[in-house]
Formats: sequence, structure tokens, C-alpha cells
Amino acid sequence: MNLVHVIPKLSPGGPTRSLTVFVEWSTRKIPKFSHRILALEPGGYPFLAFRLRRCGAVIHHNPDDAALEEILTGSDVVLMHFWNTPRIWRVIARRTLPVRSVIWAKVRGEHLPQRLNGDLLRSAAGVALTAKAPAHLLPDFEDAPIVPGLVQSDRVGGVVRRAHEGFHIDYVGTLNSGKLDINIFSILSKLTIPGVKARLVGGALDQEMAQARAAMSDPSRVEIGSFTENIAEVFATTDVFAYPVVKGSYASSDLALQEAMLAGLPVVVYEGRGASHFVEDMKTGLVVANSEGFVAAIERLYRDPALQSRLGAAAKTYAETEFCSEKHVTRLAALIEHAAAAAKQPLFIQGAGSTALERLAPSALFLVSQGWPEDAAADAVNAWLACGDDRLSEFAEMASDACYKVEGGIVHWRNHAPDDPVLRAWSGYWLLRLGRDQEARSEFEAAIYHGVPASGIARLMNR
Repeated sequence: MNLVHVIPKLSPGGPTRSLTVFVEWSTRKIPKFSHRILALEPGGYPFLAFRLRRCGAVIHHNPDDAALEEILTGSDVVLMHFWNTPRIWRVIARRTLPVRSVIWAKVRGEHLPQRLNGDLLRSAAGVALTAKAPAHLLPDFEDAPIVPGLVQSDRVGGVVRRAHEGFHIDYVGTLNSGKLDINIFSILSKLTIPGVKARLVGGALDQEMAQARAAMSDPSRVEIGSFTENIAEVFATTDVFAYPVVKGSYASSDLALQEAMLAGLPVVVYEGRGASHFVEDMKTGLVVANSEGFVAAIERLYRDPALQSRLGAAAKTYAETEFCSEKHVTRLAALIEHAAAAAKQPLFIQGAGSTALERLAPSALFLVSQGWPEDAAADAVNAWLACGDDRLSEFAEMASDACYKVEGGIVHWRNHAPDDPVLRAWSGYWLLRLGRDQEARSEFEAAIYHGVPASGIARLMNR
């Protein structure tokens, strides 16, 4: 079976690691699967690319339209490792020949800009989710198989804990304010634990996070670590794994949390945020409601080493059963095999008379990615540019900061389509909202240059 994987980018993050685990497993267990990988952005993480090629997978980085068409139409099944990005929606919007697609959604799918489009999922021959379906996809996908991120157990399976000075509270993952709760710095400031040290490992802080760290009474409490492949070395001296993701996080299956549990670490999470559904309070970790509860939970674990050990051991047992068994990879393989018997059809089935996706402006396609009907999205963009109504101004006003700044958000789309006047206007509005007036003015000037009437910008600025 010629299985073609489509993934927005071949990064060191969870989706690429899950892809790698599945390819390595299926190479051993289902040798009839052959793998071709379409990584839609250029570049890629060499370590995981090497592991994939070692299995015989062929990787195509940033394929042109002709190569994309040839590879998709030559597939038996197309497995989309899906989250909303401009590049993946550009593929969906192309008028390609029909395929058999399986969508493996890598996001919770309930909040903008990572809200899942129900019509896209209904167009697929199979759908796998990484967490329970959000309300707007019920009842259609209530029984969709759940396949969480697939853990590379060799990363942390052999962690040997080492004695160390002080008390380490660690986080591994993306270090920006779209993922990590900015209150992490006030939480760490309030701890009264002697020798406490927090290590945030994953790269540079964004501007907002860096400012919050600098405002701490003792910024030296927090050590910022660059990305590392060797997280076992970090976990060897971790006392508590902290997972304080932002409210409204689109994460559904965070491998760093799964790896921490597999390493036998006690974890602290916010209730109902990100992948906190993996943690059961007082059984496999501590689940808290707010930042004050986060402080209290860490203090409690420091004072009670027996509780640390018990929760860490229970987390490891749970992770070994839930994340290291073959049940998830076999479930995904079965979904692919079932899809192979289905009829081929477009990646996105549109209603008769609907505005064709490939004709939509990037700003309208962004709205479709968030669940807007194609005609409504096209009409709203055209009406706003003609000063006919203010639906898009209302959208800009109601959109959260996350809808602008996280991956798949408005600024991401603006960077991929800098000639789109609506995306430039929205970006300017957000910058103005942040008090970054000079940058906002530059965006508004670009929006006017590309076709937004000055009166439309004025109305947006005055909201």
C-alpha cells in the first residue's frame, strides 16, 4: 500500500515524532505499507528525517504543485497529520484529483485559530482524533477513534534519577505565550522552597514571556534552556514536571507531558487545559484550578517526598499502559486499511454552487479553516473591502490574542499572504490593541496599498 503522509512541517515536535513512531512500527509490523512524506514547509529536523529514511520513507520537502499532484494522485491512502496552517489549507483548496484521505487531527479543535472544520472531516474516508471531539463536531464524530500522540519510548524509558542540589521544577516544550501560561513566572516567584530552580527547556522566550521573567524579584530562579534531544538528561534531575499551559490551549496530546509521566515524574497541570485529561488528580499527578493552586501543589510535593514518589510511580505505570502499548498504532493502521477500500473523493467536498476554495482570497480561506461556509467567507471579505458591512471588523475585535499570534493564526496567515489586504488590516488592528502603534501604522498602510479603503481602516481603528 502506497501511504502518503501530509504534514505541515517536519519539525522536532510531537506530530513529527508521532509520524516517526508510526512509520517505524508499521515497517516492522505491516511491511506492505510504503511511506512517502510531503512536508509542506522547507527544511526539517535532521534527526527524525534520518530515522524516517532509515525505514525507507521518501521525504519531499516543500513540493511544487506538479510534484504534489503526482504524489497525491499516486497514493492508495493520504494520511493528513492535521492542524490548521496556511500551507495545509492551500493543499486542501487546490483542485486535485480525488484521493482516499484519513485525517489525524493533532489539535483539540474547539478554539480559534485551531478550530476543526466539520466539512473537511466529513470529506475524509477516515478520521482519528487525539482527544474527545469538541461540541461542534458532535454527534458526527462522537465515536471517532482516539489516537493520541505516539511516544518514542526510547527517549525516556531508561531514565535513571540522580541526586542533585536544590529542588527542580521543569517544563519541556514551546516557550511562548501562546502555549505556556505567562503566570508561570509569578508562580515561581511565590514559592518558598529553599534552593528552588525552574528549568524551562525548549528555546528562546518570546517578547511577552521575556518581559514577565525580567519582572520577577529573582529572575535567576528560572533557567532558560535551548531545545535538546536528550530530555532524559533533564528528567534525571527533575523533581516536579510543571505543565501550566494557557487557558484555551489547542493542545490535545502533548508528548512532553506523556514523556514526563513515562519517566516517572510527578506532574502538576491546570484542570481542563491542553492534555490535562491524561492526569487524574491525586492518582497520577496533581490537577489544579488556578495559579494559586499551582503554587500550593508544588509546595505540597516538596514537603511530601512520599507523595512525589507515589504519584511519579503511578504516572509511569499509567504511561506504560496507555502510551507504550500497541493499541494506538494498531487503531490508526486499521483506520488506514479501512480507508483503502473506500471510493476516492476530493479532499474537501463542497456543496453545489458554493464558491470554489481555490478562488477564495487567503483571508476568506482562513475563515473557512475556522468553519465559516465558503460563500459566507467570500461575501464577508468582499463586503468589508467595499465598506458594505463590518462583519470582519467585529471578527477582529472579538478574536482573542491567541487567534492572532499562535501557529495557524492571523499573523501566520499574513506572513504567508502579505498581499492580502484584510490579513494586513487585521494584523494592524491587533498591533494597535497591543500598543505597538508604529508597527500597526505600517500594517494599515500596507492594507490600504493592497486595496482596503482608508475609511475601512478608520472604522477598524475606532472600534
